[in-house]
Amino acid sequence: MMTARFRLIRSRQAVWSRRLSLFTIPLLLLAALLSRNGYIDPPVVLTVISFAVVLAALAVGLAISAFVSIWRFGHLGFRKALLGFIVGALVLVIPGYVITTVVDKPALNDVSTDLQNPPAFIAAARVRKADENPVAYNPANAAIQQQAYPGIEPVELKLSAEEVYRLVLEKVVAERWQVLDERQPVNAIEGRVEAVAPSLIFGFRDDVVITVDALGEEASVVNMRSASRYGRHDLGRNADRIYDFLGELIETASPMETR
Repeated sequence: MMTARFRLIRSRQAVWSRRLSLFTIPLLLLAALLSRNGYIDPPVVLTVISFAVVLAALAVGLAISAFVSIWRFGHLGFRKALLGFIVGALVLVIPGYVITTVVDKPALNDVSTDLQNPPAFIAAARVRKADENPVAYNPANAAIQQQAYPGIEPVELKLSAEEVYRLVLEKVVAERWQVLDERQPVNAIEGRVEAVAPSLIFGFRDDVVITVDALGEEASVVNMRSASRYGRHDLGRNADRIYDFLGELIETASPMETR
């Protein structure tokens, strides 16, 4: 009597789907770690991210191919294919988010509350590299910003310039931004704080300048400018930073204004 033997075949697509997808995790973590600590610049980071996205797309494609072979021929490897598909799909969220945001947000990399006389970057001009964006404000940005972010404008507070400056500096420190330069308001001279604000994950550096001008003894006006060091499109990051910072500043100052 002869016994038929069946050898179960492991799907090679499933194996490689898992391998490629899992490789993207340390790749992206290493890029984020090196970028946040200033060892590599954003162009290098974006190249690494692009490579990881390609690997993730391959992993998803191989996973789908593995599902087909598992269904049709009973091959082994469903769990590996599923893991490769899930991890690969999560990595592909990155380009999906970028594409959606590019379509939704205007192509700006420099946002200011004062479009006629934007606060100047002085300290940032000394540290920016030759291949980074210039610190000079591009007047063509004004019309684009007005249409996209009409709510970004100077903030007037019924507090002295010295009090407002103290609140501004406290908030900059609380945000853990790197202070490049700071000057208290004295007489008719404006107070100003220049700082570097890193993005959350990869630590892409944006320059921020905040000025405080006196409008009499018990009133002042705050202007803020936030600009990316690299790239033509900030994905709305600079505008969000200004909205959040000035909104929180107003909330903090409101109880003091009514004292």
